[in-house]
Amino acid sequence: MPTANPPAKDYLFNQIADLQARIKNLEQQPKVQTTSAYSATQISTSSSTLVALSPSPSFTATIGASGSCVVSCSSMMWSLTAGNQSAVWLFIDGNLNAAILQYQQPSTYGIATCGGFLQVTGLTPGNHGFSLRYNLGGGSGLVYFQNIFLSVQPI
Repeated sequence: MPTANPPAKDYLFNQIADLQARIKNLEQQPKVQTTSAYSATQISTSSSTLVALSPSPSFTATIGASGSCVVSCSSMMWSLTAGNQSAVWLFIDGNLNAAILQYQQPSTYGIATCGGFLQVTGLTPGNHGFSLRYNLGGGSGLVYFQNIFLSVQPI
């Protein structure tokens, strides 16, 4: 019965060298992990334009080679005026990305805990700043935000 020839030593050497190069490349990739921040403090605005309020979650997150991440946000939102609309907007590197939370106050007083998430694509790998801005989207008077959570998970 014929026997198979073992692979040439050069072939095995080249395969090992290729695997070592791939491992080294993976080790040099930015370390990506979930980054999050939370603020329990109540903040408010009556501005119809987008405003940065303090304290509000913000941080720098490292985005991997895919250039993608999932952003999660939640907040208690309310107003003492029926029909007022409140909104939370996501900014990346100081630029508007999207409205991530919106809430319209019903005709009776209530507090809503709103949550949302979105997938962000097209970012360059590396560090990016994530922050939130707020506004009164409709109506008049103050809208309130509290227990605000922001998280970024690179994918």
